[in-house]
Amino acid sequence: MNEFVTFYEGLAAFQLQNGKYTYVDKYYRKQAGEYKRAFAYSEGFAAVQLDKDDDPLERWAFRDKEGKLQEGRYLMHIAIVRALLRFNLKIIVGLL
Repeated sequence: MNEFVTFYEGLAAFQLQNGKYTYVDKYYRKQAGEYKRAFAYSEGFAAVQLDKDDDPLERWAFRDKEGKLQEGRYLMHIAIVRALLRFNLKIIVGLL
């Protein structure tokens, strides 16, 4: 089953059969780009993890609605990202 993120600002992240993520519009048309992880839009941008498995740092970028990436300043070590994800999951579970 594919993961689907709720629509925000007209686009939603959608997991493809190959496990990567892309964005779809309200007509479920695929937008350009495939990413290791993709998050919902907020204020015109969405955080995406670039697919570079051979790199010990997780490379992240902000994607605008036209698909342009702002990258280069958003490098995080895997341990930091995993800790942040665990923290966010605890918050979400606490809200349920």
